[in-house]
Amino acid sequence: MAEYSWAESAVNALSDKGVLAGVGNNMFNPEGVVTREQIAKMIVSTLGELDSDAKAEYVDVDTSGWAYKFIATANKIGIMNGISDNEFAPLAAVTREDLAVILYRASLKNGKKYDAKKSDFTDITNISDYAIEAVEYMAGAGIINGF
Repeated sequence: MAEYSWAESAVNALSDKGVLAGVGNNMFNPEGVVTREQIAKMIVSTLGELDSDAKAEYVDVDTSGWAYKFIATANKIGIMNGISDNEFAPLAAVTREDLAVILYRASLKNGKKYDAKKSDFTDITNISDYAIEAVEYMAGAGIINGF
């Protein structure tokens, strides 16, 4: 984390709250890819919404795996969907647009209202239809930005 001192206090605070656990061996791996199962754990933990009775029927999610209850809860509360009706892709990298949608849905669930949209991205036509609203509102609020 030496090269990422700007993020160290946030990472430590989220770790102290159990939202982040690192990658093992007392390592965080700030340049690593965040997977869909990892973001499900982070967002459900942040919301304090873990539902031990939640169920999800994805062929690629092990019901006895560490991430199952987080994925099932994220799905149940409407924060995350699968990539299809029967696949979640737990080990796939979270895309920027997917992260915008997840954060947008989670913040709406927590009562956040958005007023301003930002849609002057030069590549806005490359953003998937399902993510446009989330990207515009999250950018308008200054939560995300382009390159």
